[in-house]
Amino acid sequence: MPKTKKLPQELTPKQRKFADEYVKTGDRAGSAMKVYDVHNRDNARTLAHKTFHKPHVNNYILELLTKRRTEEEVASYVNE
Repeated sequence: MPKTKKLPQELTPKQRKFADEYVKTGDRAGSAMKVYDVHNRDNARTLAHKTFHKPHVNNYILELLTKRRTEEEVASYVNE
């Protein structure tokens, strides 16, 4: 039986917001508290850990960080 390729998973709107907020603030638990409406910091840390380590979420975060770094490098060259 041939192996089927697993299709890349789409981000949910909340996963996308979590990733955007994390890249902006660098605070995983705080991002989870804001996006997922969690009031307990320990629960937020657990949720943030699970969300952050999902491959499709992590890949999106890496894309955002790479894009941000590239934009900063371009800006530094322009300002020299």
